[in-house]
Amino acid sequence: MRSVSCPACDRQGGAAVIETDVPGLGKVRLVRCARCGMGYLDPQPEPDEIAPFYASEYYGGSGTKFVATVERMRSAMAKRRARRLARGLPPGARVLDVGCGDGRLLEAFAALGFRGVGTERAGRRPRALTSQSDIEVLAGDLTTTGLEPGQFDLGVFWHVLEHLHDPLASLQEAARVLRPGGRLVVAVPNLDSFQARWTGRSWFHLDLPRHLFHFTPGSLTALLSRAGFRVEHVGHFSFEQNPFGILQSALNRLGGGGAPVNRLYETLKGNTAGARAAGRLAARAAYWLGMPPATLLATLESLVRRGGTIEAWAERAGDAPADRQEAR
Repeated sequence: MRSVSCPACDRQGGAAVIETDVPGLGKVRLVRCARCGMGYLDPQPEPDEIAPFYASEYYGGSGTKFVATVERMRSAMAKRRARRLARGLPPGARVLDVGCGDGRLLEAFAALGFRGVGTERAGRRPRALTSQSDIEVLAGDLTTTGLEPGQFDLGVFWHVLEHLHDPLASLQEAARVLRPGGRLVVAVPNLDSFQARWTGRSWFHLDLPRHLFHFTPGSLTALLSRAGFRVEHVGHFSFEQNPFGILQSALNRLGGGGAPVNRLYETLKGNTAGARAAGRLAARAAYWLGMPPATLLATLESLVRRGGTIEAWAERAGDAPADRQEAR
């Protein structure tokens, strides 16, 4: 464990908003920066300490992350997301997907005629992508891949930035490898959302200790600006994330209000082989009955700009920092 400072404004310390014990790690403490509102774990686990929390159960116990029905929905959503993020890109544009997961979004970009490069943590290979010549996946952190500067038209951090030990350095590296005027899209959970404030330590997107940082619209904008980007738009609604976040957070709170158990989420991932059939059936019923009202609530919270997630669209502004350490 090591002490850290706020990556958006370099302020050290802050008010503790959550303290809890994590099996295998001990006590973790989420603090909130008094200057910009960013939340972050302090002290923070080292990479080797956090690695066990990305075991196979995190990605799903059957080689795919979710059960078949949800996997089909994820594929459809990835195709829709790729079409939306690609608007205005030139033919044959190059796309960088940081933390590409199973490569689903890269496949969707390739189907649209774009060339994709992804990064993913070492030891985890996306499914069946090696045969696609227009997709390349690099193992390890973006800051260590040695990519050539100015070669990408679009960079994507899709619910990845909150997992990174140095989000500022990763964004600065993204600025370096994007062409001048290149686009960056960052999606993260919103610590200032109504669902986060209402459910507290039961919030689904809290995900301690994997989520090392917790962003607000203001702190994310400040961090992007510091990294060399000009923020053009911040959105507050995601059909992929927000309704389920409300539903699972509410179920967690109804279950006792302690640290998230996420039983519904684990059921959808197929990680409940030992659970009783009645429990699995109840979880699925909660999903199908709970999603319509959760979608309505998610829409309402986004209309007042307090959605469960935030999506920032930014442009690389001017010259990207040549040296990350000097820029810090």
